[in-house]
Amino acid sequence: MIDNFDFTGIWRGEYVYEDKFQPTIVKTGVPFILRIKATADKTIFSGICQDDPAASKIHLPADVYATIKDYEIFFVKKYAKTLISDAAGNVIMGEEPHPDIIYKAKMKDVDKIAGTWQMERTFRKVNEQIIEIPKTTGHWWIERL
Repeated sequence: MIDNFDFTGIWRGEYVYEDKFQPTIVKTGVPFILRIKATADKTIFSGICQDDPAASKIHLPADVYATIKDYEIFFVKKYAKTLISDAAGNVIMGEEPHPDIIYKAKMKDVDKIAGTWQMERTFRKVNEQIIEIPKTTGHWWIERL
C-alpha cells in the first residue's frame, strides 16, 4: 500500500540517457543499486548509489538524499568528484563535486517505481580546464530486492 510506503532497503534499477549530445549512450540502460535508510523523521531518507562499473565506467559511489510526499518521490544523487566522459568513452575525474542529479517520480506502485532524472547545464574545472557540462535528462526505474 502506497500510504504506508517504506523506501528503506535495497533497490536495483536502471537509468537511461536521453542526451542528444552523446548518441553512443542514447537509450542504453545503466544498472545501479540503491541502499536506502530512513532518518529520524521517517519522511527523509539517505543512502548510497553504486552504478554498475562495467556499464558506466564509474567506480565512485554517490550519496543519495530523498523524500516522499503526496505519492511523489524526489531524490538527489551526489558524486564527490566531477565525472566527465571523454571522446573515447573513458571517465575523467575532476576534483570538484559533480553537479546534482535530480530523480523524480509519481508513485503508482510500491514494488517498482519509474520516473525522470535531470542534471542542469553548468561548468566545472577538470585538469586545470573549464569544462561545460550540458543539461542531461533521462528516465529511470527501480524495484525492491
